[in-house]
Amino acid sequence: MDIKYEDTVQCLFFKPSRENINWDELCQTLNATANSLSKEYIWHRDEFKICQPLITSEDSIPPHLVSTTCFGDNIEDEWFIAYLVFKLTEVHKGLIVQIEDNDGDFLLIEAADFLPTWANPETTRNRVFIYNNHVHIIPPTLVELKTPLEITDALKLIVDHPRETKASIQIENAIHEKIGAYPDRIKALCHTATVSLPVDIAALLKLRPALISHLVFIYNNHIHIIPPTLVELKTPLEITDALKLIVDHPRETKASTQIENAIHEKIGAYPDRIKALCHTATVSLPVDIAALLKLRPALISHLVNTYCNHDVIDAKKCKTLKLDNCIDVSVKFTKFQYAMLLHAKPPNSFGRKNTSSQNKKTEIGYKLSFGFQLIMNQSKKDKFSSPEYNKYLNNLKKNNYFNGNIEGSKVYNQLLEKAQEYFIETESPVISYIYENIAQHMASSEYKALKESLPQNNHLYLCEEESDNWLNVSPDELDDLLNQNYKKQVRSDDLIKPSIVTSGLSKFLSQRSDYEGIEVNEDGHKETAHIQFNSDQFFTSLQQMLDVVTLNDSDEDCSDFSETEPQDDYIAVQQQLEQELASKICGDNRTDLKDDACILSNLVNSMKEEGLSGPTSNIFKSIGIKKSEILDSDDDEIE
Repeated sequence: MDIKYEDTVQCLFFKPSRENINWDELCQTLNATANSLSKEYIWHRDEFKICQPLITSEDSIPPHLVSTTCFGDNIEDEWFIAYLVFKLTEVHKGLIVQIEDNDGDFLLIEAADFLPTWANPETTRNRVFIYNNHVHIIPPTLVELKTPLEITDALKLIVDHPRETKASIQIENAIHEKIGAYPDRIKALCHTATVSLPVDIAALLKLRPALISHLVFIYNNHIHIIPPTLVELKTPLEITDALKLIVDHPRETKASTQIENAIHEKIGAYPDRIKALCHTATVSLPVDIAALLKLRPALISHLVNTYCNHDVIDAKKCKTLKLDNCIDVSVKFTKFQYAMLLHAKPPNSFGRKNTSSQNKKTEIGYKLSFGFQLIMNQSKKDKFSSPEYNKYLNNLKKNNYFNGNIEGSKVYNQLLEKAQEYFIETESPVISYIYENIAQHMASSEYKALKESLPQNNHLYLCEEESDNWLNVSPDELDDLLNQNYKKQVRSDDLIKPSIVTSGLSKFLSQRSDYEGIEVNEDGHKETAHIQFNSDQFFTSLQQMLDVVTLNDSDEDCSDFSETEPQDDYIAVQQQLEQELASKICGDNRTDLKDDACILSNLVNSMKEEGLSGPTSNIFKSIGIKKSEILDSDDDEIE
């Protein structure tokens, strides 16, 4: 897959079957399942939605459904989508899904420590799929790596060889570690706040709470990997061939347990994790915005993002913004959105006020109203007269989407209407789509009734405000977070002793490197290469050569020196210089340059004189020690 947008995850849904498949019905069924699993989740940018592609750019790709979701700055959405995909393949048997983002197979990145040696971004193309809640990887034993693997063949391999393609337990555990906390995690990701909003906005949000995502945005279970045993790594693998391989070889393509564990470590907490990702706050909002967020809570994302991404020109359009007819309501955010909105600078028109809790809910309400106003101001023009739509329509014509029908004919207009619906949902500027969404909700009778009842019954929509102390992270919590996510080799509370540094450097320098650099496995040694190299003999020969050169240079120097002064005087001067140099290098009376403490002291002094970066800090980085850790530990006495 070639993903043309940043921060975007794309899924292709295949259903290899000898029977005819009703793709419209399958699309509706999959969306219904996904909606039931994500009903409590607040999307940061786009909602996860599966649809049929209008046209298929590649003939080699078999019939399929597609979802393209922009997760923006919140990567939590990407892992929740991964959780949904695993669940969809578990509920709907025979469904095979290929999921990628801008980095490619991001599930394998999470399980990188457990991948087979042949797997890399170039060799896993069209070899990694999710099938029957497992990761499947088509190995080179089924298709050689040199052989281009079509996605049709890959799907057949997955189905025919499920055992060979199933990923290892380690891979699946690594993935499920990221997604295993869902759906319980959804609640933890949200935050409800009391906000002062105009009545019409409050009614709209009460009617459609999901609209909060759009308002925020505009403002600011097993894996299958196709191995080279099925298709050679050097062979470009088309997605048609890959799908066939998955279907035909589900056993061979199934990823290892380690790979699946690594992936499920990220997604295993869902759906329980959803609750932990949310925060509810009391916000003062105009009634119209409050009603809108109650009606469509997901719109909070677009309000937050719109505010946090506005520029000076946008600010001028809303400089006369006034909040009238405000009420206090509880609004659910994701913790990411709440933190982003809370720390965004208030508009100049808001003024500087105290930081009390009363002012906090007013300030948040002002920012949300600001984002709402930006959406309504910028989206009044015709969406089908934009440059984006004209480019989209021209591409359809170039790809013969209208099948030669005359413009204005009945069939042409039907195809055009379908294309326009697709454009509004997937291709149009985000702010235009949000405006249409909001306008539809605000025109509904449900919204109007909610807007009228909110001022008298707003207490029904108030719940106990949650503490936002989670915004404050202690140094120990930060260390634990870094260790958990990045697996630091040296903890910040560890004393970096000279022996640690010298042993680490010695171990690094003793490694053997190929053109891709030093690769360390679990035992800390590179796997045995095919080419045998006697390093001891090489270094002995090199040392002998250097000794000869040194002796020759020394003889020449001494010969030249003896013409003017006695050789004994030269040796005495040389010894004096060596002693002086040793004392300056080490900084004290110790002159043993092989001493660990002396070596560390010299390296620290070198690092201090580097500035931002230099050779010494790069050497330390290679053994897992950061510059800041060394300089901080230097404050203590080196033992």
